Amino acid sequence: MYVSPDDARSDLLLAGAVFVFGPVLLRLLLQIVPFDRIPGVSQILPIVVPALVTVAVPVALVRYRGEAWSSLGFGSSKDGLGKGALLALPIVVASVIAAAVGGLSPRGALPATMVTQPGLFLPLLSRLVIWVGLAVLAAYVTTKARDAFRMDFSTIPEGMARISRILAMVVGVAALIRFVPALNFPLGLPVDISSLALPLGVAATVYLVWRGVQGPSSTGFAVLLTPTVLLAVGSFILSFQPALLIDSVWTGAMIAGLGLAMGALRESRGTAWPLIGMALVIALATTMPVPLRIGF
Repeated sequence: MYVSPDDARSDLLLAGAVFVFGPVLLRLLLQIVPFDRIPGVSQILPIVVPALVTVAVPVALVRYRGEAWSSLGFGSSKDGLGKGALLALPIVVASVIAAAVGGLSPRGALPATMVTQPGLFLPLLSRLVIWVGLAVLAAYVTTKARDAFRMDFSTIPEGMARISRILAMVVGVAALIRFVPALNFPLGLPVDISSLALPLGVAATVYLVWRGVQGPSSTGFAVLLTPTVLLAVGSFILSFQPALLIDSVWTGAMIAGLGLAMGALRESRGTAWPLIGMALVIALATTMPVPLRIGF
């Protein structure tokens, strides 16, 4: 179904606005009408809220526009699901290394191994909803960006390289501040190997996506930039507390890198299922932090 550039822009902006501002508005609503005091509500909020701010708007708009999910890359064939899962393996390795160096059991540190422990099933389910929701949102805004913006065409590897250099500088500075005791001590952040290991794992995943682009694949630069910026902004918290600010920059830059990888996968492979495969592995088999904004 044809969607005009104006409609595509409005759909994209609405989905982005709900992702960025939705958690803040929901917290304000809960202060006015404390639904979370109802027994059981506080337990399901960490599952419901991420679904509302990531998936609900794309689903509603797809139905409203009469679009097919196959046009967004979610065809009946799950082609690419395993490929996306494999691309997330460097982050799994980084998580295991960080856990082992930190004196933790790598097996016990990974989220999926905690499913049988009392009280940890709902947090694991929340984490799964968050990452799958981010993948669906990334696929949606990447697709909409094609129609929403004027095309400044470049090859996908060129666009990825331009954006990756900026992200690498941002996350590199934040990672060093977290990891180097002399810089970290005034902030009171925990010094651990994950400060460096996880960004390197994300960088390796982005590199594998970059290397895997086949042929003269090209797209608009804004198309790759859209999921990157949206996931970065939605993960960033502006705070006057230096520790929270640095942690937010560190988390947001890594998630932005994954947004870039997801956007490039969507554009280069013509399907969104690799994004879901990547999200499942990140949620269940890595210690990647979730966006602080939507962590209820």
